[in-house]
Amino acid sequence: MRQATNEVLMIRPKSFGFNVETAKNNLYQNRMDLKDEIVQEKALKEFDAFVESLRAKGIKVDVLEDTRQPHTPDSIFPNNWFSTHDGKLLIYPMYAENRKLEVGKFLDDLVELYNPDVIIDLREKFDGVLESTGALVLDRVNKKAYCSLSQRADIELFEYFCKTLGYRPISFESYQMGQKIYHTNVMMSIASRLAFVATELIDESMRDEVLSELREDHEIVELTGDQILKFCANVLEVRGKDKSYLVMSKTAYAGFLDSQIELIEQYMEIIAVDIDTIETIGGGSARCMLAEIF
Repeated sequence: MRQATNEVLMIRPKSFGFNVETAKNNLYQNRMDLKDEIVQEKALKEFDAFVESLRAKGIKVDVLEDTRQPHTPDSIFPNNWFSTHDGKLLIYPMYAENRKLEVGKFLDDLVELYNPDVIIDLREKFDGVLESTGALVLDRVNKKAYCSLSQRADIELFEYFCKTLGYRPISFESYQMGQKIYHTNVMMSIASRLAFVATELIDESMRDEVLSELREDHEIVELTGDQILKFCANVLEVRGKDKSYLVMSKTAYAGFLDSQIELIEQYMEIIAVDIDTIETIGGGSARCMLAEIF
């Protein structure tokens, strides 16, 4: 088992925009004073350039085209409704009603693309919500799953996931600006050698345990709350033809300290993409746009 994949799936937007339903508990979404068609035009340009940046490095990118109807403004973030695990395809229950529609839109195409041996639909198991690798940060090599509990991450579903796939569950709570952090991948990411984490945002009663688990297998890159606002934890390691890359936004790149960039570059080349419109309005960054295919 490896931590990083060479293949990702991305959804090319058709009607990207501010999602009122998800804004209820996504601190990082912001409106822009732009007409809807301009937002879509900018998001599409950013998306296409992102895809080309990955393909230029030998990373396989599978692109599915969105549709205007039903309206799903966040379909550009497919990592929230499915995950893949060496022949297993898991489907997850999501929080917002208009995000639940994404599964119906894209599932048939995903099954045709991935051809899974087994499909496990967690929507059939519990009434709760667990938004895939938004809610789960997976150490695939060491079989540990980290989860910051929230309205988007139900403890029962999390523990069921871990039992089903053989992961050790490590759950905790994290907060920013007095609000629960809605997705674990906002404040944590795990690569092969490095773990990025905003320690100061983890509930103090759980902090030592989380750090101890991370330190067993990784060198930690400590992030501040301000760096989380710049999406410095919303990064993802992927494999190119012959080496690893860490994918992040240009906003995140600018948010890292020089010493942190030097540390990252000891292990991985950085791919920094301009997705300012998508980040600002969607409240998600580069990692959220990449659904890993294993």
